[in-house]
Amino acid sequence: MRSITSDYNKFRDELENIENFHSTTHLSYCLAHKMLIDSSEEEIITMKQQIGSPNEKISYSVADGNVKGAELVCEWVTDEEYAKRYKISLEMVKEKAENKELGYVIYDNGILYVIWPKEEQKTDAKALPGFNRKEFRVSFSRTITRQITLVENVQSEILSLMNNPETKEILNGNAVFVLNENCLLSIWSAFEFYIKNVKM
Repeated sequence: MRSITSDYNKFRDELENIENFHSTTHLSYCLAHKMLIDSSEEEIITMKQQIGSPNEKISYSVADGNVKGAELVCEWVTDEEYAKRYKISLEMVKEKAENKELGYVIYDNGILYVIWPKEEQKTDAKALPGFNRKEFRVSFSRTITRQITLVENVQSEILSLMNNPETKEILNGNAVFVLNENCLLSIWSAFEFYIKNVKM
């Protein structure tokens, strides 16, 4: 149940989240700026040699694969089932089939078979699954393992920053200004939301 106390606690928690975000981001700016100042050209060359190819120490196996799910793409259904799924008359289905509006269809033992859904209907039989077969879309994921260290990640970020001659200037002034501006707007939005809830 909503109350003024619960609304205030939510507002306070939001302010705490914004403050933590501001402190952590500002600290990362300061550390990056310090690293850029202290890194000489010789040190940067050494970093490049130590990091090497990003494809090193990467491995995976068949066992790392995982089937996430299978989604039905299309299937053959009888004209009655097709009419039922689209909530139309059986006569209309037969008429559409005769007018070639349902793509390639099959007659088997006097029964009309149509591809469902209609978005998958095609006039080319080779583009459709075999009769009485279904087509599925399988989602597959694979876990890839790479052995890296935190130092390499930090070095990579330093090299990325070094490629931009304006990085030091941005970190020293504009980045902090934008951070403060956005956090202030977030605080103001949270306050407005809190006041709105109190008035309701």
